[in-house]
Amino acid sequence: MKFKSCVLAALMLVAPLPAFAAQMTVAMHQSEVVRLEGEAATVIVGNPLVADVSVLDGNLLVVQGRIFGTTSVIALDANGNELFDVAVTVRPATQYALSLHMGPNTETYACAPICARVFQPGDDMTSSEALTTQTRAMQDITQRAMTLSGE
Repeated sequence: MKFKSCVLAALMLVAPLPAFAAQMTVAMHQSEVVRLEGEAATVIVGNPLVADVSVLDGNLLVVQGRIFGTTSVIALDANGNELFDVAVTVRPATQYALSLHMGPNTETYACAPICARVFQPGDDMTSSEALTTQTRAMQDITQRAMTLSGE
């Protein structure tokens, strides 16, 4: 039995790693910059609801966490050679975060330095729906102001 364990351990050391071996973690609603060793012609995101990727100057990727979860991000050069293949895990943005638990209900606040209510999965739906309505109203006002100013 001990011999089998040693053989298994040795095989794990010499066996090729799966293509998904590289990993990175991004906080929800935050971005991380990735420098590539070549110029990306194609970028593939397994689940664009989890993470979004923007290409800047060909060899610079910006990975933004959208919702909790894990997805793959692959970048290929013009010849189809793989430049980047990473499992991106999006985690909650916990820095400067405060969760207020009131019985079964939870509200989340971002505090930097003043606390403001933000929506996180798992928060109370009633107050989250009100926050979403207010956020959409502010986005509409901003969009109308930009349209009127010609931007």
